[in-house]
Amino acid sequence: MPEHVTASAAETEAAGEALGRRLRAGDVVLLIGELGAGKTTFVRGVARGAGSDAPVASPTFQLVRVYPGRLQLAHVDLYRIEKPPELAELGLDELADQGAVLVEWGDRLLTSTSPPAGKHPASRGPHESRAQPQDSGGLQPGNGEDLSPFAVIEFEHLGGDRRMLRTRRDLGH
Repeated sequence: MPEHVTASAAETEAAGEALGRRLRAGDVVLLIGELGAGKTTFVRGVARGAGSDAPVASPTFQLVRVYPGRLQLAHVDLYRIEKPPELAELGLDELADQGAVLVEWGDRLLTSTSPPAGKHPASRGPHESRAQPQDSGGLQPGNGEDLSPFAVIEFEHLGGDRRMLRTRRDLGH
């Protein structure tokens, strides 16, 4: 479980930029942390690394913001999502098909459903989407513990501008 402490917003953005350079279409990254933990600051760097010069803002009220670049980046915020059916309305599967997806409050995605009735996402074929649609919103890992289709990064505010970034699961490439 790699950990990285940043001492400023610029360092948090730089960590995000490094991830953004590695992203590929279909990648889904769950960002987990309390309000003010640095998730949106990190996404600012990810967008830059993915080739976007669009201004990044928290999607809390808009729920989804899309940034064009070398790779389309969808920035999703699940803070206001309370029920699994609301996930389906966001079109997360389609966003993952078009580029990479970063999900703030990603822990809500992990705990929102029970295992799917169909094929597990980790057993998909070479032409199948990383995300598997489900009645409760798609992009589900199968259960609250199996994170196989997602990268997961946890954020902890350490005081001042310091942040702890913990990679629970990295990208598969």
